[in-house]
Amino acid sequence: MEAFLPPAGLLFWFTAYKLSDWENSRWIRARQDGLIGRVDTHGLFIDLTGFVTLIFGIAWIVAYGYDVGWQPAVGLYAVVYLAMVVISILQELVVAAMRRPSLEASEWPLWIFGTVAVWPLMAVLVFRVSWFGLVS
Repeated sequence: MEAFLPPAGLLFWFTAYKLSDWENSRWIRARQDGLIGRVDTHGLFIDLTGFVTLIFGIAWIVAYGYDVGWQPAVGLYAVVYLAMVVISILQELVVAAMRRPSLEASEWPLWIFGTVAVWPLMAVLVFRVSWFGLVS
């Protein structure tokens, strides 16, 4: 069982990355559902961020699995996925407690923070793997 558990520091950084990526993807979904901003370049930045994080997330978890083996990579992804499920449930409970059908107006800060924060979090994670032995 211990072979599946990732280091705590890496768990923190990857969870923060995935949560930021999640908030960016929620903003992309809102844009697909008709949310239109005032500036087209902001939309391009949001969509480009989503594409880059998709490619980076897949490449990073594969590179991590290459470095440490498949068991810690699967363990890291599973723990982060469960953490995101718990956080989503807690977020929905807060929305229900506030008795509002939607908190879209108050979700903007989360979307903005997630979209901007994902870039430095990717920079942190880049140095946590060897990229298939290419970087020491």
